[in-house]
Amino acid sequence: MSQRSTSGQINHPSPLPSPQAEGGHGRRVVRVWLLLTVVLALASGRPTPGLAQTPSAEDGPIVRRTTLLVSDVPASRAFYEAIGFKLWLDWDGTQDPNDPTALPLAAPATGSRIVIMAGRDPTAGMVGLLQFRDPALPDNRRVADRLGIHDAILVIESRDLAAIAARVPALGGRVLRAPAPYVSDGPLGRKHGADMLLADPDGYVVEVTETFRIDPPATPGP
Repeated sequence: MSQRSTSGQINHPSPLPSPQAEGGHGRRVVRVWLLLTVVLALASGRPTPGLAQTPSAEDGPIVRRTTLLVSDVPASRAFYEAIGFKLWLDWDGTQDPNDPTALPLAAPATGSRIVIMAGRDPTAGMVGLLQFRDPALPDNRRVADRLGIHDAILVIESRDLAAIAARVPALGGRVLRAPAPYVSDGPLGRKHGADMLLADPDGYVVEVTETFRIDPPATPGP
């Protein structure tokens, strides 16, 4: 850390000492120097290499997790593992059905289990599989094979769609539309990929996509 002398001249610190050359004293100096570097960077608001930066509210929202109410957690877990997700959390517990703030609202369930599946991002875009029991939740879907208001579609990017489609029927899911190639134009350029539509064991529609390449937008001429 630079210091200013009484004459106003800035005195720069000496080079970082070598721990090998100075033994334990050198290692302590290195640790103190690194600590001061981190403290000064944090105080100035500048990003520090090697430290994870916590997003601020000004960065916009992030979808951490989408939770699906399911009828059979193990069956749903096997389906999403086939797509490429991995287990992140498995929690089983009890709840007070008379608590007006508890989920499910106005339902008498006294037990629940949630399994959270994670993709390639360790903190965002997760899928929660939540099952209530004692008693189980009723099925509120009026038309099982038709999308409508209140339905949701999960869009997931993965790899090797043909292999996923081949595994799905044995896991209680269905292939609603087989994998097919597509080309689309977007903010990043022209995207070449493939997609398909699946239904998970509870009928949730899942669009699975795969990106082959993205051609950047053409640069306008002079």
